[in-house]
Amino acid sequence: MNLQDLDPVYKPLIEARILILSQDQASVFKPPENSVLIRISDPYKFFKTLSGSWQHVCKAKFYDVTSLHLSAIMAGYVVPTEKDLRPIFEFLTLHKDKFVVVHCAAGISRSAAVAKVYAEYIGRQDISEYISSCGIFDPNSEVVYLLREMWGLL
Repeated sequence: MNLQDLDPVYKPLIEARILILSQDQASVFKPPENSVLIRISDPYKFFKTLSGSWQHVCKAKFYDVTSLHLSAIMAGYVVPTEKDLRPIFEFLTLHKDKFVVVHCAAGISRSAAVAKVYAEYIGRQDISEYISSCGIFDPNSEVVYLLREMWGLL
């Protein structure tokens, strides 16, 4: 799968050099030149093998829960912390001139949260708002808050 194979709803993201994918999409995606990848999964889960060639890859493992998900917390799921997000923060700070692809299991919540705040960090508030309003993504509010705090965007 290449950029041109993606649904037109991704066009604003592609133009901003930010892309949100599911793990299944990322595993078959052929990235454009100068692309970096952030891979997010639940702890204790394995990442699928990638078919594309990436300049740099960052891996992070944390659950897709917020402090409002009391039943999930009671079941043993842990809310993401700054420690969980620090590698993503440092990776994006280092590679902000690259085409950034972020994937999580479904490509809806954790990856969307990272892409949303990253868009704000690089001055693309329009893309941040698009991610929240296009009807496809549902950014994890805990991840949004923590990354905004780390980048001084609060």
